[in-house]
Amino acid sequence: MTVRNKIAANDRVIQMGNQLKELRKFERMTVEELSEKLDVSPRMIYNYENGNNILSIEMIVRIYEINVFKERSLEELVEIFIIQIYK
Repeated sequence: MTVRNKIAANDRVIQMGNQLKELRKFERMTVEELSEKLDVSPRMIYNYENGNNILSIEMIVRIYEINVFKERSLEELVEIFIIQIYK
């Protein structure tokens, strides 16, 4: 029997998911609305927010390109999702 290591054990991944959830809620957006904008399943958003999946650089850039979180520059998103967490 194979035992999978859970990514959620990594506190930084959990922090990243919490940041995504806070931004989503600040914009008064549901998980379903965010998933539609990003063209991913709601389950993927839940996995990001619960620390089961890590946001890739590509996804952060995608969030910026389609202007999911209005008024946020790419630099701000990188600061929120990477620099603050990995300091």
